[in-house]
Amino acid sequence: MNTKISMDHEKQINESADSTGRVYEQIAALAAKIAWGIFFCFIFWLFIVTGYSTVRLGDMNERSYIIHDSMVQNLLFSVVILFLMTLIFRSFKRFKEKQLKDSVLHRIDHRKVTGVMLLAFTIMCFIFVITTQHIPRSDQKYVVDCAEEILNHDYSCFEPEGYLDYYPNQYGIVLIMYCLTVIFGSNNYLIFRLINVLALGLLFGFMRSLTEKIFDVPTSILNCVVLLMFLPLALYVTFVYGNILGLTAGIGSLYYLYGFMEEKGRWKLAAAVALSAFSVLIKQNYMIFTLGLGIYCLMELLKRRNLRTLAAFFGILFTLSFGSIVPGFLMKQLTGIDKKGGLSSVSFIVMGLQDNPKRFNGWYNEYNYVSYKKAGFDKNLQTERCLVDLKERLNEFAEKPLMAVSFFSGKNISQWCNPDFQAFWINQGLSTASDFKSPGWIVEFLSVYRSEGISRLLNLLQFWIIAGALIFAMFSRKDNVSLCFAVIFIGGFLFHTVWEAKGQYTLPYFVCLIPLSCSGWMNTVRQSDILVDEVILKKWKFRNKYLKPLRISMLMLACMIYFSICSSSGIAGSLLAMKRYSDFSYQVYLRDNTSERFSGIRTITPLEGAGCEITGVKIETNGDRAFIHLVPENTYLDVKEQSKNTDDEHDEELTTVVFSAEKSETAGSWFIKKGSDDGYYILLKSEDEQALTAGDNGEIYLAPLKSDNKRQIWQLLPLR
Repeated sequence: MNTKISMDHEKQINESADSTGRVYEQIAALAAKIAWGIFFCFIFWLFIVTGYSTVRLGDMNERSYIIHDSMVQNLLFSVVILFLMTLIFRSFKRFKEKQLKDSVLHRIDHRKVTGVMLLAFTIMCFIFVITTQHIPRSDQKYVVDCAEEILNHDYSCFEPEGYLDYYPNQYGIVLIMYCLTVIFGSNNYLIFRLINVLALGLLFGFMRSLTEKIFDVPTSILNCVVLLMFLPLALYVTFVYGNILGLTAGIGSLYYLYGFMEEKGRWKLAAAVALSAFSVLIKQNYMIFTLGLGIYCLMELLKRRNLRTLAAFFGILFTLSFGSIVPGFLMKQLTGIDKKGGLSSVSFIVMGLQDNPKRFNGWYNEYNYVSYKKAGFDKNLQTERCLVDLKERLNEFAEKPLMAVSFFSGKNISQWCNPDFQAFWINQGLSTASDFKSPGWIVEFLSVYRSEGISRLLNLLQFWIIAGALIFAMFSRKDNVSLCFAVIFIGGFLFHTVWEAKGQYTLPYFVCLIPLSCSGWMNTVRQSDILVDEVILKKWKFRNKYLKPLRISMLMLACMIYFSICSSSGIAGSLLAMKRYSDFSYQVYLRDNTSERFSGIRTITPLEGAGCEITGVKIETNGDRAFIHLVPENTYLDVKEQSKNTDDEHDEELTTVVFSAEKSETAGSWFIKKGSDDGYYILLKSEDEQALTAGDNGEIYLAPLKSDNKRQIWQLLPLR
């Protein structure tokens, strides 16, 4: 009797536990559906705007240009790549079916192949760092300078108007730079960049292994190939900041956390916590990654309901303290200074909601800096005033909803649709060390002219990645790791919708789309392969499984038609931010910053000015500038000296030019610009543009550019 009662009681307990478990699983499933729904909405919007628009950055003011793109061209590129991927997949499938065990190809290990690819890429990044040796500027330079000042017991950076008084959120990266300065000495830019190269190699390794575990081998290989082709990551190795290190630490933390959940091993949890803490320490924006990891742990906790998963959840949440508490404590121990000020976080939100004609809406405009200074460096007072400004701006958005939609669409387009994520702009704005000269191929590679061509290719790749992520969101099987990637992207998208905008800020979250995109495309390749087999064997017939893709495709096609027809006005125009496009302005920027290029030997002759003809000249490109090479004498056009002009039309000091045997810096600084239908201006870029000018007596000199002066317009005629 007692035994029966005991068994009934145990059965009731088990049923209660099962019921509770089902409730937890239902909660987790509902939360996942909501997250994936939000992810789909954001990705679909990105799919539309990247199809119709793209972004370039120009001049040193960090101005964003939104220019028109072709949805048809982007879709066609994606379809062609899908076709090629399907051909490759079918070829390898046939090879596998033949089971040629003695074949060399059969014995190839995909991990070794991808490992060699990553090693070669790391070596290329190493060469890139060695051959550039750029001097950091702006925030990069400030954090290095602060570290050196602290090492020398100079704490002026903590005083009002000092860098760390404004930005205590930079304590973490400054502490890391301090450690590097102690070990490697001052101005250790090269060391930090080499660490970036190693970190990028680790990032690719983490991504390769993680995608292989959560998806499959083909997806892992495709993910490696896409990461290698995604050039912005490689260009960011010169960035003396926390972007690459923080991203590597965040992805590495997910890799080890997944290993702890699936394969056990306490050291993996310790590694995950340490890497998560490091990512938050070096850059507070990576708290979004940490929150994504916390949600991953929470979803696993609802699924597994054990102490190990609970420990992982609290361990990851603990690392959030490394965003502010731990860096502040360490800085106090190092310097004895305990600062509680700094720019109010509300000021960044207000700045992110303001119009900015200089750069782009929501980009940096010094509002946070100016408002802090006006508040007497009082953070609390600044917060109060910023809240007033925030309320006024939100009321303005509420009164003009279409304007608000256009504002936020334009802002997000400016930071998400830039295919190089500011990578070229950052490198173009850095000068090289005074005693070092970059090789010609580096100068050419980073030129505005060449970067424009590369950006067009990256634009196609960017659309392909977003399209693949959209396919994944609609059709692929999803687990908690892929949900973690999606949640991190959602967090980054929402955060930078209201925060200060920058392409470099959104790069880490875009990288999280790459594994999802590769999985989405590989699933599409498999379905295409099955469809081809059925067509070949004449067994194809319409099935219910085709209904969902067909309905979604038709809905997307209807949306694209709507945006194409109604893009100039209404909600569609606001979502595409059509009024903020600047195609013409960008063409003017390209014209003014890329020298015209000529092939072959030429004769240079002015429209007016006797005896000034130069024969046997070759225009040799030097990035966005040029050498004017006099081939017969093997000399180069250069600046000689200033002299008093005796021409009655001029009374200013003029600079004469000469052909010199030396290939000097000024000799490679000529800029050839289209002047009129009849010729070109040959300029030496300076504060006041100096143009090559023909004199009356056969002399050639530099004079300020005047658009109506035909002596400054030259014809570059092919030598016959």
